[in-house]
Amino acid sequence: MKASNAQSLNKFETIADSTLQHILLYKDPLLDQVLKNPSKYYFQLIYTKVEKRANKINYHTYSINQGNQYFYPASLIKFPLAFVALEKLTSLKDSGVNINDRISVNTCSCDFATNNYVAKHRNPTMLQFLREMMIMSNNDAYNLYFDFVGRDLFNSRMHSMNIFDIQMKNRFTGGCGEENNKSSGGITFNKNNADKAYTISCSKSIQNWVIDSIKYPSFFETKSYYKKKVVTNKQNNAANNYVSLLQAHLLLINLMHPNVGLYKNDFNIDSSYKKEFIKAIGSFPRELEMSSYDTANLADYYYKFFIDPKVIQTKDNNIRVYNKVGLASGFVSDVSYFYDSTHQIEYFISAAILSKNANSNENNYNNFGIPILRKIGGLIYTDELHNKINEKN
Repeated sequence: MKASNAQSLNKFETIADSTLQHILLYKDPLLDQVLKNPSKYYFQLIYTKVEKRANKINYHTYSINQGNQYFYPASLIKFPLAFVALEKLTSLKDSGVNINDRISVNTCSCDFATNNYVAKHRNPTMLQFLREMMIMSNNDAYNLYFDFVGRDLFNSRMHSMNIFDIQMKNRFTGGCGEENNKSSGGITFNKNNADKAYTISCSKSIQNWVIDSIKYPSFFETKSYYKKKVVTNKQNNAANNYVSLLQAHLLLINLMHPNVGLYKNDFNIDSSYKKEFIKAIGSFPRELEMSSYDTANLADYYYKFFIDPKVIQTKDNNIRVYNKVGLASGFVSDVSYFYDSTHQIEYFISAAILSKNANSNENNYNNFGIPILRKIGGLIYTDELHNKINEKN
């Protein structure tokens, strides 16, 4: 981390002590497998306690295996992308652009699926697509935001904040290779449903964005077993996005607790846009409006992996979880902020884990990775609740 951020970030330096082990170990056999051998599962965990006393806030951050393992971020890239996109939207307000303007898209790459997604949408606004990208993790919405921002603006903005281990390189569209991922733009904002207000013209990335090869291997390898033989499976990461779990964790802290001032060159985002962003990451599927999604049968813990429904009840809306998850290539990740208004509990928790069957190399999200995160979420919430009750007594 560069010196300009060092002083404010010191309070969030992670402590690799026994705190998390005390909370989590010997509570669940499946979780114990991971805790006793975190490197095997590419497991990382970061937990920031928030203590408010006498108008002063203290933060205590603990970790397991933090920063020692690669993980594929998948949809987690959508979280930092939203910051840069909302800052760009803010900068365009003087040009007559608003987050609620209806938009039309004419792809500058090979991403015709996003064209169709926008054209068929009954409420094609950047605000609606932000909600769908955050709440339902919609990939077409991500591709739209990728086209709105582009690789060069996103990556250079991360660098300007001394964040060098978050990088955006590709959209989520099959068949769009490296050359097409360099292209962005092709978005028009319309006033009164007809008059063109502003067009983001086609452009092409001119920078060769690379990252530390230690943290970002060209090939990610996993091993599985087939007919009693070890099989090495390679995944080419040369064109993939990259997100540091710690940096995503810190971005969330800075969003929810802006007074900590983690970044000297912080995002300049319109206050109403920021409120909508926070509302989106804290919404449950049942709260998504103006969408074609059928969310009636989706539980509140859908895409909120740290909610253990056996322990954490959200039906009364006293507990809010503000988060973004990643789920692809065998990796499960979640970056979350918990707030319990009834008991005045709040904390930040982030994790990543590889969730594959050792014998087949098939993804095993629902029987391993996601249950592990739910168990962790339930145990940490229970510990926070017990601590709060003990304080009052």
